[in-house]
Amino acid sequence: NAMVVLVVIAVLNSAIAAAYYLRIVASCYLRKPADGVRASPCRALQVSIAACALVVLAVFLRPGVLFDRARDAMDRAETARVATVDVDDSQSATRSRNQ
Repeated sequence: NAMVVLVVIAVLNSAIAAAYYLRIVASCYLRKPADGVRASPCRALQVSIAACALVVLAVFLRPGVLFDRARDAMDRAETARVATVDVDDSQSATRSRNQ
């Protein structure tokens, strides 16, 4: 019963999001362009767009590198968490023996 409520909320949320984003797409492609508006010839903008495009292309071509680094970071975080728990356990055992 609670899952049905969640599904209804999710469907409503998706409908609202679709309407919002489709309005943006429609305004970009279906309306007459404004007169006298030009893209900025800013060099910094061109360089940043090119850099972002290269990063997206690199991640698309070699996603394993990114996933390997993420997995290594998770392993290090898990190791640090386990070490912290072990230290906390040993400190609490020492306290209980001293009392």
